[in-house]
Amino acid sequence: MSDYDVAQICLNGHVITELALKPDYRQDFCSRCGARTITECEACHKGIRGFLHGSGYLGTIDRPAFCQY
Repeated sequence: MSDYDVAQICLNGHVITELALKPDYRQDFCSRCGARTITECEACHKGIRGFLHGSGYLGTIDRPAFCQY
């Protein structure tokens, strides 16, 4: 089974971090546009899928187009 971190995105869709479980990477507001940020789906309240631990991938995820749950 995969172990995903939680991603943080702003309400305008900019990805803030794919490692939101680490407090040092979080921002309350987007540094690009100033919008409020979220770490969970506003409809179902499940975490936004972020970094896949163990994948070795160290890039930035793309903004999800829809809730994965």
